[in-house]
Amino acid sequence: MAKFADQGIDEFKDTFELEEPMIEEPTCDTRKCVRFRGVEGEDEASQVVTCDAFPDGIPGEIAYGPNKHLSRFPGDHGLQYKGPEREAR
Repeated sequence: MAKFADQGIDEFKDTFELEEPMIEEPTCDTRKCVRFRGVEGEDEASQVVTCDAFPDGIPGEIAYGPNKHLSRFPGDHGLQYKGPEREAR
């Protein structure tokens, strides 16, 4: 059972116990990149977050870090972030 780190609020720390650790959602998914595929892999140990640009696994600095992948990145096959298509009005 995971617990949040003590941040000076001792009276509340036992309130925030979790059955499972929280998993961070990839920014590619939250930004609605149309190239995002999701999590691929047979079991938890082999699972990776993938997209059309990175079919073998999105680098951490793009999936979870500050890089928004708006320009070329080594290994991206010439594909960068692409937002959802907007419907014509």
